[in-house]
Formats: sequence, C-alpha cells, structure tokens
Amino acid sequence: MSVEEIQDEILRSSLEHGLSPDLMWSIANAESPGLDPGLTSPAGAQGLYQLMPDLQQDYGVTDPFDYKESIRAGHAYFASLLNKAKGNEDLAMAMYNAGPYERGLSQADVDAGVIPTLITEVPQYPETQNYIAKINRYRANGDAIKAYARYNKKISNLAEAKSSENTTALAKA
Repeated sequence: MSVEEIQDEILRSSLEHGLSPDLMWSIANAESPGLDPGLTSPAGAQGLYQLMPDLQQDYGVTDPFDYKESIRAGHAYFASLLNKAKGNEDLAMAMYNAGPYERGLSQADVDAGVIPTLITEVPQYPETQNYIAKINRYRANGDAIKAYARYNKKISNLAEAKSSENTTALAKA
C-alpha cells in the first residue's frame, strides 16, 4: 500500500462519515507520522488511528494494522465524539486524545457503577493542548486539500471513463 492509497481511503471514508477530510487526514498524521499503519504506542494503541484494543473491539476491528479497518473505525469513533461534542472539533479532538470522560474516578467509584461525565471543554493537559495545535498546523499546511483535489480528480476520471463506456455501448447497439 502506498501513502496515496491511504490518503484516498481517508478521504473516501471522511466523506462517507460526514467528516472534514482535512481534519481526518491531519488526525491520521498526528497519530501515525508518515501515515504508518504499523505503529504501536507505548500505551498499546495500534494502527493508523492509534486505537486502543477496547475501541478496536467496539468497532469490529480484527486487524488493527490494516489501514482500511483502522480508518473505518477511527472515523466512526471520531464521528461519535464529534456528535458528543455537539460539533466542536477542538473538543472532539481533545476527547480523541485524552478520552471523552472527566478524570478522577477512583476504582471504588468504577466498582460502584458510577457513570463518568463527558468532558465539556478542552482540558488544559499539555499533551492534549499540543495535540490539538499539531492537528491545526497540519490543517493550515494544506496537504490534505492537495490530497482531496487528487481524489476528486480520480473520481472525475472514473466518471468520464464510465461515461465513455456507456457511449461506446450505445453506439454499438
């Protein structure tokens, strides 16, 4: 697989999930520099979108290093976070990076069935602040827009080829 194939899949899936292609491309780059789908973090997150094993299971991922599975699951998960964040992209990115819930529950709370509370503002954790800034820098760079333009050109070329096939078939009929 090439970086171009990964970019094309990110763009296709972004559109399918109603997500901003440049945002999802930028998150992929922040999670896996160079769009390397074979990475594992020290915390155990795996694949292109660096999903933890429990999320992989929740989203039906059988091979976390298969870029298409990682993209599908990462986009579905981010779409759910964006919904929880009521469309606030920075808050959704914070949820993706730091987890969607307030920290501070003890094991006793968890054992007692206390339901965690969703975060409602971007936490001031330096890691999360840096994560959001990095993604926004990638977006400002415009590389995702270039990839999106290439993807649209491919779609146009496929449509033209299909139209040509139909015209040829009609001419023969």
